[in-house]
Amino acid sequence: MARLYLIRRTLETFLGPMTIEELHDSYKRMAFGLQDEIAGHCAPWVVLSNMDSLKEHYPEILKIIQDDYFGGWAISEHTAKKIPTEEKTNRVPAQRNGLGLAFMFLAIALSAAALALYLVKNTKLSGKLTGDADLNVDRVSTMFQQGQYETFSGFMKDHSADVVTKAMRSKREFDDWIPYLRAYAFLTGGEVEGLSPKYLRGVSVGEQAPIDCTLGSWKKRWQQNAGTWAPFFSGKKSPSAQWSRLIAWDPYWIRHRVHYGWVKPGSYYEGCLMMANKALSEVSSSNGGSTNGTNSGSLGGSSVQAEQKILQNRFDWMLDVLSSRNRRPALTNDAIATKSGDLLTFLTCVEESSSFDLIKQCYGHYNMSGLDPFWSAVIDRAILLNVLRIAVRIASGNGGKIDPAVLGEMTNGMAKMSRIDQFTRFDYTPELKFLRALSSSNGEMQKAIDIVKQEFPDVVFDN
Repeated sequence: MARLYLIRRTLETFLGPMTIEELHDSYKRMAFGLQDEIAGHCAPWVVLSNMDSLKEHYPEILKIIQDDYFGGWAISEHTAKKIPTEEKTNRVPAQRNGLGLAFMFLAIALSAAALALYLVKNTKLSGKLTGDADLNVDRVSTMFQQGQYETFSGFMKDHSADVVTKAMRSKREFDDWIPYLRAYAFLTGGEVEGLSPKYLRGVSVGEQAPIDCTLGSWKKRWQQNAGTWAPFFSGKKSPSAQWSRLIAWDPYWIRHRVHYGWVKPGSYYEGCLMMANKALSEVSSSNGGSTNGTNSGSLGGSSVQAEQKILQNRFDWMLDVLSSRNRRPALTNDAIATKSGDLLTFLTCVEESSSFDLIKQCYGHYNMSGLDPFWSAVIDRAILLNVLRIAVRIASGNGGKIDPAVLGEMTNGMAKMSRIDQFTRFDYTPELKFLRALSSSNGEMQKAIDIVKQEFPDVVFDN
């Protein structure tokens, strides 16, 4: 039976299976290259440019590559027809032919060395010739972890193409590099040239987040939607635009999930919030713009600018929640957080309150009459989830037992809450099952956590 081979071009693109004859034909047609990987007959994946590994695992493939490399230097099998007058020409002795070839190779080598020296001196390659030795993920990680963000960004800017190529060679390289490619993307404009947005986004993010979260896309959204925010802030109208879904996100839902492959931002959701906030700030600070999206300038008009301030307060708070992993952000300026009278700051007030009494105080600054049913559901959900967070925190310092009266209120509220939020599309199944586990365990917090952790190991319930 003929041996079969697979070629891995990217993490999701494969060629094959192929016999060695089919593989040879595909290689000659340049269907794949030396940056790709090969595997066959139970042997490991090997990058085709790694000649030592090919020699060890796939010597037959190495022969194909070597024959192709040196085939152009071989003597032709076809003899040219002799022209009668050539017999009379003076032939150069063979020794001189050999000497001429030697001089030719020497000239090529010297030219290559001169070119390399010129490039280095003129910093065409950022002061050095880039190779795999320069692309050390530990070095990049150290830069980033030490907060050397300018140095990190400069390095990634100079070498991003090489890093993308290296990351796409194998799953191991991808897992090593993707956190830093994502970090670089959202430190700048939300994208990396040559890297597909699906890799920045990751497979765990569904319809909850925009596919395009670049800085440029958010600038367009803000310019096109300026002046349409008032009904949203009054709570009299259900929102539909992408920007309104984003600011209704529950930052604690994001914070309580484990997001693999991220450093800073900690998730694609956080990266989207960063880009939306940065774009709003840049568009708002531009001069001479209009409010209807016909001009690429600022969000003009005092009412629009006031609404823009409300939006940015919301973004700032959400990003604070996500960056403050081990603490709960305190209430911000009272005049901004609870007394402006708009629905969005009321929602923030309800979500960020650190006690039951503070939640009640939020109601003193907002008139809930005439609220759209959609927003009533959003507020009810926010209150229930924050009561749960407060109760868990209190129980942590009170013998791990949740107050029966509070547990009863949460159980009643749970009956009104849908598993998937119809607007943000966040799935609250883990939180609802945690509430059921608390009820069945008579408020014993650790027992309830142990029950739900078996099904949801990547969800945090006690922070």
